[in-house]
Amino acid sequence: MGVGWRSEICGIIAELEGIGFCEVIAEALPPASGSQRRARFRPWQTGRRGTLARTSQPSARPGSQREADRLRHHTEGEPGLGDRGVSDRRAAGWRGWPFDARQRAEQREAIGGKDGVVVPEELSALIARGISAVPHGVSLSLGGAEPVQESRVIHLAECARALGSPLASEHIAFVRANGVEAGHLLPVPRTREALDALTRNISRTQRELDVPLAVENIATLFEWPDAEFTEAEFLRELVERTGVHLLVDIANVYANARNSSRDPLTELLSLPTERLAYCHIAGGHESGGRYHDTHVHPVPAEVLALVADFTAASGVAARRVPFMLERDGNYPPATELITELNAIATAADRPTITRRPTPAIP
Repeated sequence: MGVGWRSEICGIIAELEGIGFCEVIAEALPPASGSQRRARFRPWQTGRRGTLARTSQPSARPGSQREADRLRHHTEGEPGLGDRGVSDRRAAGWRGWPFDARQRAEQREAIGGKDGVVVPEELSALIARGISAVPHGVSLSLGGAEPVQESRVIHLAECARALGSPLASEHIAFVRANGVEAGHLLPVPRTREALDALTRNISRTQRELDVPLAVENIATLFEWPDAEFTEAEFLRELVERTGVHLLVDIANVYANARNSSRDPLTELLSLPTERLAYCHIAGGHESGGRYHDTHVHPVPAEVLALVADFTAASGVAARRVPFMLERDGNYPPATELITELNAIATAADRPTITRRPTPAIP
């Protein structure tokens, strides 16, 4: 089980027992200064042999986490993973789940990586406990017709190196065109031309990364006309071309199926889940006759039921594919957050999450 790491709830996350990993918005980790870049990140070791590239503040850029979350809001174990399409160096770093954060950091040191981003102190402390962190990008615009921007690709790669991550993730979407930022994750037309552009941008990103890349399906309130593929066909072709892994957002599958009057389980099982890296689960609500994936509402019972059906029907439980709660705002009290995590854990046949005992005050 995992959880989306946000500075606003970092204290609650630090108290959780049973969490195997967290996911961090890559754009919320600011570039390090020159002196910070020279510091090697060894999350289990400080003092003479190494220091943490970190800051006492959740982010050195006020509002960066908020801006990254805004972009996400406005969009409506061992997995059976092979090394196809992954370079030898990246394949060597894949150790399955749960993540081994120390092993990834040691590998990064061996290939000469340095910290290019500032890692918040609270996040460094989690990694020191053996909880791995995955950088999750929101601004690469992998599905754009224009080439992915080199600086953004490098930043995602630096995040993965600084965190000692076993993989990185992004969205099957575009967010800009001709220099205009949409502020939303927009759906990619399911055409061969769009598939070619997506393939080029994913391949460019994979070349920069030292770890595998997973791409996420998005929720959308509309589809482009004249589609040449179903979503499952589109994703399968993408996987065949690039060897990329999938981050399947089950809540997004539910939202899209509900809004198009399709069966969500049928849609989910049609995806190439043999390339599944991990799954997102999030909340939403209905407004104006449409279901909106919001990440600020509780996970509805229908999505939890879909998780349970998917786990049973696909054999996910036997493969121990990780499930992760996304919550990007309107944060509930700790007890409610833990209850929501455990509802997902129960549906996915996972061990429950508990809260670490609070030390007694002398």
